[in-house]
Amino acid sequence: MAQRSVPGPVGKSCLTCKQRHKKCDQRRPTCRSCETGGLECLGYSHNRSTNGLVSPELPGSQPNIAIDEQGHSRNDRDDAETTPSTGDSVQDEKTLISHSSQPSSLSLVPQTASQARIPVTRNYLPLSSTKASDLTILPLPSLQELFITFSRIRLLSSGPATAFLGSPRYESYILGHFNRMINHTYFKPVREQKSRLFEMVTSRLRTSRITRWIMLLNARVCESSVEGAPLSQLFSRWIRDLEVAVRTTLVREPTSLEAQSLQGDWLELLLVKAVVGPTTNAIQVLQSAAPAFLQTAYSCPDLWSDNPDPMSIPLLKIVVSKHHELANFALIDCTCAMIFGVPQQVEHDTSTGSLPNGPLPYEWVHSTPTEFLVLLAEINACRDQQLGARDWREIEYQLVTWLSRPVHNETWESWMAVAWLAVQESWRLALLAYLYLVSFP
Repeated sequence: MAQRSVPGPVGKSCLTCKQRHKKCDQRRPTCRSCETGGLECLGYSHNRSTNGLVSPELPGSQPNIAIDEQGHSRNDRDDAETTPSTGDSVQDEKTLISHSSQPSSLSLVPQTASQARIPVTRNYLPLSSTKASDLTILPLPSLQELFITFSRIRLLSSGPATAFLGSPRYESYILGHFNRMINHTYFKPVREQKSRLFEMVTSRLRTSRITRWIMLLNARVCESSVEGAPLSQLFSRWIRDLEVAVRTTLVREPTSLEAQSLQGDWLELLLVKAVVGPTTNAIQVLQSAAPAFLQTAYSCPDLWSDNPDPMSIPLLKIVVSKHHELANFALIDCTCAMIFGVPQQVEHDTSTGSLPNGPLPYEWVHSTPTEFLVLLAEINACRDQQLGARDWREIEYQLVTWLSRPVHNETWESWMAVAWLAVQESWRLALLAYLYLVSFP
């Protein structure tokens, strides 16, 4: 719809720079000034074009339709003359739901009845392949909108975001995410592993509201990595706020059931932080995550009840346990120790426990045979000359005489069986080369 031409120069700055009265470099879709300052760029949809029309939308996008409390719809192009609101009041708020041809998003910016409608932030990180036509009840919020909501979570006791996070729609999205990630893995779960995984995820979703936020963050990071989308700075800001929320809960109610479940969630959050942040900060993140790892491990008596050394963590028991975040930390810890040439953050006990006969979810998820993770930890300990470390000749003999394990599942196709044998042989040769590098000056 054509709009009345308004006198004055045409605005070109993004909404964030305009509200802060700062110079904008006008980079699209987000300006560099907001990106370097760690701020959320609210975009350029508030600007009018030279002929009085609304600024063009992204290619292939549809106009946003806002639904007010009476159920009447309004088109973005019918509201081009409105001005954004900067009020922080949460009284008499109205939250607008917007739909687009990209993954549907929730507009979570509040406004009063007397205030004009705030332009909806476009979802520049379409991290889900779900079609908009499938999201007719509770559409998925965009990353920017979720961050805005989480930063104001104490003020908003109700609204579309709260309804989404507490609805079966959210659980379906998380379970669908895990199903998509399984489809991306090279090796597949065997027998009842997939159903047990979904049962574990569903149980975790119902333990704490913070857990639901952490799992949503984890899902967005994983899907962003798989689809090749850039990891937004909003992820880092989201992680920092979640860290504060977890620590506050652990300090305020350390003995509550929620605090016990959040110990593992905190460790998982720190591992996500290691993935999102720069590679050079991986060791620092692991150092900060080591206390959470130890606290989570010592809170599980089945991991250390028969361990003769209470100061070391039995690696095999961690890998075969249901605490996947502990196994993930052990793999990252051992791998970073090899890559950066630093000691492991945690001393792992490799003498306790035995390899299971059946396949482990840890193995097909990471394409990492369990025995080679144990050998990697032993080579690191031998390199650092830890007390009680095995002699390098013993490790060499085990690698040279090692025989590959048979295929895990009879339902695997022939190419998958051959690939599993190739993965095992690649690990064996890589560890043998690493052993020789650290054993000889």
